[in-house]
Amino acid sequence: MKLTKIIATVGPSISAESLMERLIKSGVNALRFNFSHGTYDEHSKKIKWAKNLQNKGYNFAVFVDLSGPKFRIGEVTGDRVVLKRGDEFVLTTEKIIGNNRTVYAPLEGVIPYLKKGDTVLLSDGTVELKVKKITKNSVITKVIMGGEISSHKGINIPNRMHGISAITEKDIQDMRFAISLGVRIFAISFVGGKEDVIRAREVLKQEGVNGFIIAKIERFEAVANFDEILDVADGIMIARGDLAVETPYAKVPILQKELILKTREKGKVVIIATQMLRSLLFSPLPSRAEISDIANAVLDGSDALMLSEETAVAKNPLNSVRVMKEIIKEAERFRKKKGEGLPLNLKEKENIEWQIARSSFELWKSLRARLIITPTASGATALRISALRPLAPIVAPTPDPGVCEFLNLSFGIYPLKVDVMRNLDELIYKVKDEIFKRRLAKEGDLAVITAGYPFGKPGSTNMVKVEKL
Repeated sequence: MKLTKIIATVGPSISAESLMERLIKSGVNALRFNFSHGTYDEHSKKIKWAKNLQNKGYNFAVFVDLSGPKFRIGEVTGDRVVLKRGDEFVLTTEKIIGNNRTVYAPLEGVIPYLKKGDTVLLSDGTVELKVKKITKNSVITKVIMGGEISSHKGINIPNRMHGISAITEKDIQDMRFAISLGVRIFAISFVGGKEDVIRAREVLKQEGVNGFIIAKIERFEAVANFDEILDVADGIMIARGDLAVETPYAKVPILQKELILKTREKGKVVIIATQMLRSLLFSPLPSRAEISDIANAVLDGSDALMLSEETAVAKNPLNSVRVMKEIIKEAERFRKKKGEGLPLNLKEKENIEWQIARSSFELWKSLRARLIITPTASGATALRISALRPLAPIVAPTPDPGVCEFLNLSFGIYPLKVDVMRNLDELIYKVKDEIFKRRLAKEGDLAVITAGYPFGKPGSTNMVKVEKL
């Protein structure tokens, strides 16, 4: 049994509902639909597969990853060209077929902010350009580090995204489309500040749904404004691909540790993403660097790890899940040898809710309880206990289907949908069967239980007790 969650990206490789079902059975806790690729018809068909599986009783989250203001070059002759060091290369807003001298780039909103000497990166940073001259409709550059570029590859311009909203008109349209299919969780790409999260939440409000927003950290501005972003988001995704291009790549591992800790301190979800097992696209086995990367992400205290190409386009997406699950379980075994969680510094958290979470954690640790049961209306109590990373399942009965789905992204939490929460004893009696069925515990095991009075009311958690199942 693993506690760190696995997210699988749905793409061409997941070509049947039966395969999607096998992924869920293999240990996938959430499915990601990347709206930077694919058509509405393709996404609609597969989101309906996922919703059908949820209706069959499978417990997992579904979320849409919005495109955001990702700048990409246009089409180039023969689909790919090579840029040579020292050559002049022009990025133009004129829609042309590109070559090794010039290419279309939709930079109208960025050109006013560019300066001579700025760095422009293509193809995930593998090609580096230096700005020589700026005109109304073009950016004239010198190739500093040459290489191959292909059609529609990404453009990164570190520190020059100021004032550009992360929520585009396409994103708003995509959100409305996904909401119509029952999606309630959205990841926002290229967040710059809290305004981007607030704008996305306004779309949810306009559509009359209570949803969840995950802010992707992949811009320099997002790192600088991280605290304010974290305050208004429901979760954080550390998207290390673009982040390593937008910030000095050597800083990314330390940034990852710092941002994970900050997010846990707020009792929110933190996801690690990008190229975790990319070698599986070409090999049946991961590299040693990838094994270490996944293990360290677990030891750092991540809630969930995300597979992108590894399930979207890989020949064997099930193998990608199997490999990640195996590495996660080994890292968690290492933690279990110490018999501890990853406690936080709660000295400044004097409110009752955090102290209840700490008491639950300490009781679990001292009594070696088998699991923690925390009935929750909003998910907040379960998330706070999860943030302490106890090495035990956190069973979270909730009447809210949206909360139940979202908690599938959180470390160690096993959400259970219940019809109503009127009486604690009655609720515990009902969830025991599910606990035994899932083999989360057996009769006679100790359970730490949190609750509040009045029972079932959000924000009322004020009690913790121990009970033998």
